[in-house]
Amino acid sequence: MNLLQRKAHKNDRRRDNRGQHFEAIVKENEKFLSYYTTLKLINEDDTPAFLATLREPLPATFRITGTRNHAKELLQCVRTHYFDKMEGTMIEDKAILPPQPIPWYPDELAWQINLTKSTIKTSKEMMKLKKLLVDETALGNFSRQEAVSMIPPLLLDVQPHHYVLDMCAAPGSKTAQLIEFLHQDSSKIIPDGLIIANDADNKRCYMLVHQSKRLNSPCFMITNYDASTMPNIYISKDGISKNIPIVYDRILCDVPCSGDGTLRKNIMLWKRWNQNNALSLHCLQLRILIRGVELLARDGILVYSTCSFNPIENEAIIAALLKKAGGSIKLVDVSDKLPALKRRSGMNTWKVLSKQGNWYNNFSDVPVSDSAMIKPSMFPPSESEAQEMHLDRCLRILPQDQNTGGFFVAVLQKVDHLTWLSKSKSVQAITQIPEVKSKTEDVTVDDPAKKQPPQGMTNNSEDEAKEPPSKKAKGNFKNSFKEDPYVFISEADPIWPDIRDFYKMEHPFPIDLVFTRTKIGKKRTLYLASSAIKNILENNDTLRVINTGVKIFSRSESPHVHCSFRINQEGIEYIYPYVQHRKISLTKEDVIVFLTQNNPLDVRFSPSTHGQLLKTSMNCLDLSQSEDATETNGFIICGWKGKFSVRPLIPKPDHTHYLLLCGEVGLANEPNQAILESSTEEAANISALTEVSSELDEMVTPES
Repeated sequence: MNLLQRKAHKNDRRRDNRGQHFEAIVKENEKFLSYYTTLKLINEDDTPAFLATLREPLPATFRITGTRNHAKELLQCVRTHYFDKMEGTMIEDKAILPPQPIPWYPDELAWQINLTKSTIKTSKEMMKLKKLLVDETALGNFSRQEAVSMIPPLLLDVQPHHYVLDMCAAPGSKTAQLIEFLHQDSSKIIPDGLIIANDADNKRCYMLVHQSKRLNSPCFMITNYDASTMPNIYISKDGISKNIPIVYDRILCDVPCSGDGTLRKNIMLWKRWNQNNALSLHCLQLRILIRGVELLARDGILVYSTCSFNPIENEAIIAALLKKAGGSIKLVDVSDKLPALKRRSGMNTWKVLSKQGNWYNNFSDVPVSDSAMIKPSMFPPSESEAQEMHLDRCLRILPQDQNTGGFFVAVLQKVDHLTWLSKSKSVQAITQIPEVKSKTEDVTVDDPAKKQPPQGMTNNSEDEAKEPPSKKAKGNFKNSFKEDPYVFISEADPIWPDIRDFYKMEHPFPIDLVFTRTKIGKKRTLYLASSAIKNILENNDTLRVINTGVKIFSRSESPHVHCSFRINQEGIEYIYPYVQHRKISLTKEDVIVFLTQNNPLDVRFSPSTHGQLLKTSMNCLDLSQSEDATETNGFIICGWKGKFSVRPLIPKPDHTHYLLLCGEVGLANEPNQAILESSTEEAANISALTEVSSELDEMVTPES
């Protein structure tokens, strides 16, 4: 057995052992069942179905992402070429159901697959679907997201002009939904609103970068703060001499929680669950929610959510806030929203279980020995207060109702000024960042969040991923965060005239919204931000910004080209309307040639496209499908024009995606196969030219 075989055998053994390990876990926890039975979360009739559903694997669910037109177009292709062909598929003499749309998600853009991994591997059609899901998810066109976690963004009702804050955003599936809703008006290239996604964990912030880059929004920013002490972010406004703090139209508050609603996928929670998890997180959750409503604009909407069944983390938090707010915050009735969603009403009464296993109905019953862990805010309001608060307007999602995970959602609206804030200020300033005293050696700066969820808990209902190590810094925590500067350019910048003239950029192009990340030296990349994001960057020097902006131009110097910058695929949709030169229109057949052949020669294309290419010099191109194409709504691909050939400047997986939109499923599975065969005579005539052109083009073609 050689080295590779031994390594493969070792990996197989690990996988087998891992499977046995999880299978060996008994999906029983008497404390869990006794706790929720006592709280009357479930009655005797519901208990068997509740437990049986929790013991079953969670169905795979995914959402089609992107702009509305693009999403519907992709959905049509997938239904035609994948879902419809799975009708009548038999596995082990049993007919299987193809993916089904989630009934309460609008426009059938979310789907559920009720199959296990082992079942998928036994079917050729299912393996094709699996490959599609993996590829499209990697490209950001699909988002594998738990069904219940799709609910909070839907209830926020984000509009293109809204200022939105996601307080505990990582890993970012809900944030991706918010970005989509912000860009739902295709008539406006850059929306007036913005989205700030925040997370306390620096490493998890980079998950947000990965998620957001798939959607390429210039209206999006990632920050790194403890949500419970989220600082004010200031902006300037015409006619006001002093900068003012932002108040947000919409806030998503998906707080860290004990996560027992995720038992179907986090199997280890069956062993680790105990009542202390919720008790230890209650105060943090309440602080985050209070800070959220402080940052909320009057008449604004905040959605509070957890993936927990526990009222200590849910209704108790809402009741404590409403009691503190004294009528300035109200629970919104959303019973008419998402009508196909099966939900239970919020609880009005509950008890608190101590670490020692003692039940308490009132805080006055709690002995001194338990008072450190148990707080007054954990107990339910009086009967009259509960009716006035309308806690029944909270949403509880139980697994057995629609084959999902467990979830809690409350929709809050700010109807008046908060009683505990100064009337002269609409938002309480929390700008001081704790200092970390320096020592003689370097120290690693901890996360802003002083308290992380205990073992076995989760920050939200989505999966985690590996991320870069945290940064090191000396001394003061406030000054430890080092990022490259955000430097906006203008018409007078030396690099802009060449770009403007080469691509014939029309005058309305917002050059004042373009920035680089360097003050000195060569500018290698240009980014585009919205006017709202620019306002923030210019008025908050110490803001901990992890990422913002969309890449639109990259330096690509060569003695053979007339402009040192090429267009980036990431930002092509934002600059394409302003570019008047180097735009090539392709037929469907041209698109297939372009994406399946390796550096196809100009003569391979249709006569009209060939004529356009002959008139075009070497450098970047914008290639779009012909406007009269009926198969799709069209798309734009960034390419490179060599001396004799053309090549796409997009990653290889993108080839598969665009071929799918052209209806070429077979070619999408093998995008590198040449599909236009030349005659023997043609091949002989162009073979020598191919060798020469490939050598020349490789010398000047940038990497995609």
